[in-house]
Amino acid sequence: MSDNIEYSSDEDILIRTFKGTITMKDVISSWVYVIETGLISQYHKGIISDYREANIQIEIDDVEKLMLFFKKHEDIFKNLKLAVVIDSPNIAIPMYLTHKYPKIAAEPFSSIEAAIRGIRPVSVI
Repeated sequence: MSDNIEYSSDEDILIRTFKGTITMKDVISSWVYVIETGLISQYHKGIISDYREANIQIEIDDVEKLMLFFKKHEDIFKNLKLAVVIDSPNIAIPMYLTHKYPKIAAEPFSSIEAAIRGIRPVSVI
């Protein structure tokens, strides 16, 4: 696991914060770590991946590797909302992911707070 990734929680949401240079290998290794260590459970509503402090070295072609990983672990991800906090122009990566694989959509946001609201909407009475 990379030292460039920190993990925290906001109740029922896991937050992964990426810093420094990040490759697809780092992203997939982080998902493996999350699964193997039990950082996510059936009680989680979603996972936020924050890339604002990262130098993303991922090509669009690398997204296929991530999709194969998600498909392999579909039972884990099927009930989770995925959110990506990211700055332009890197927003193209989650948009491409959502377009190509809508079943595993990762909605882009510009802040952690907005991503939390996207995963756990406030109900109006």
